[in-house]
Amino acid sequence: MLHKLTIVTTPQIQYDIQLIQEDNFKKIKNLEYEYSMDEKKLVFVAKEKSGKQIRYVCDFSSKIYMKCTEQI
Repeated sequence: MLHKLTIVTTPQIQYDIQLIQEDNFKKIKNLEYEYSMDEKKLVFVAKEKSGKQIRYVCDFSSKIYMKCTEQI
């Protein structure tokens, strides 16, 4: 007897990624730590919610800061 499997997948979210300067990153208020991508990269979100989800990815060792805006 064969059993039918149903696989549920979550849709992939696409982001518009922009590099930002360290000074601009430091000016962003109400950032909240979300998770670590690895030992060098951290992800933050702004506490107040807007229409689009915005995440900030920071690699402090190489001083790279990215603003990642969710594409709807």
